[in-house]
Amino acid sequence: MQARCLFLTTESKTMQKFFLFLIILSQILFFSSCTHIATQEEVDAEEARLRWEIKRLEGEKEKLKNENDEKQKQIAYLKNKICVLKNEEADGRNNIKKAREQIKDTFNAQMKIISESEDQLFDCLFGNAPIPRTQTLSPAKPTLLIDQKNEVNVDSVLFCGGELYCDSKVELRFCVLRPAKAAKNTFIVDSVSDLYIYQERGGYRAVFPRDKRLLAKKGYLVGLYIKKYSSITYDDFGTGVTLEVPVKKLLPNETAIDLPPILDISSASDQPRGKAFSFRLFGSTYLD
Repeated sequence: MQARCLFLTTESKTMQKFFLFLIILSQILFFSSCTHIATQEEVDAEEARLRWEIKRLEGEKEKLKNENDEKQKQIAYLKNKICVLKNEEADGRNNIKKAREQIKDTFNAQMKIISESEDQLFDCLFGNAPIPRTQTLSPAKPTLLIDQKNEVNVDSVLFCGGELYCDSKVELRFCVLRPAKAAKNTFIVDSVSDLYIYQERGGYRAVFPRDKRLLAKKGYLVGLYIKKYSSITYDDFGTGVTLEVPVKKLLPNETAIDLPPILDISSASDQPRGKAFSFRLFGSTYLD
C-alpha cells in the first residue's frame, strides 16, 4: 500500500511538469504569432522619413548658425561703435580740459597784466599837480596837510597810489578823511598808507600795495601826513585851499580834525591861505 501511494505521487509530479511545459509552449507560440516582420517598402519609407528629418534638422542647424553669425556680427559692430563713442567722448573731454586750461591761463595772464598795470589805469586824480613850486614847507612838528579844495566828487574811488614833489628829504604818509556824522565841518582820518621816504629833491610816485589801497567815497578829502622837517613845495597864489594841522600821531578812525569854512579865494588873490601843495592821489572808480 505504501508503494502504491509513492507511485501515484511521482506520477502526479510528472503530469504537473508536462502541463507546465504545454502552457509555456502555447505562450511562446502565441507571442511569436503576434510579432510583425517589416516589409522592404516599409523599411525604405522609414529610411526616407529619417533622411528627411535629418535634412530638416540640418537646415534648422544651419539657420541657427546663420542667426548666431549675424548676432555675433551685430555684437562686434556694437562693440566697435561703443569703442569709437568712448574714444570720441574721451577726446572731447580732453579738448574741453585743454580749452579750459587755455582760458584759465589766458585769464590769469590778463589779470596779471591788469594787476601789474593797475597803477597806470587810473581815471581819477584828487589833489594838486606834483610840480616844482615857489615855496617850501618844512614844519618843526609832524603836520597833516588836508586839501579842502579837491573834495572827492565821485561815488567811490580806490586810490592806487600818490604823487608828490619835495624840496629835500621827506617822510610821509598819504591818507583820506571822511566827514563825521555827528559834527559838521569835522573830518575823521579814515585810512592811512604805508610810510614813504624820499631823500632828494624831485617828483615821486608811490604805488600802494594791493591790500593797502585807500578807499574813498563822495565827500571825502585827501591828505598828506609829513614828519617834522620834511620839505614839500607849495604856492600861495590862491590856486588851492590846504589846511596845515600839527598832529603828533595819525590814527585811523580816531584822529578827528575840525576844518574852518572855505573862503571864496580867487585865483588872483595873494592871501597866504590859498596854498596849493605838490601832492595828490590817483585811483580808479572801476576797481572798487
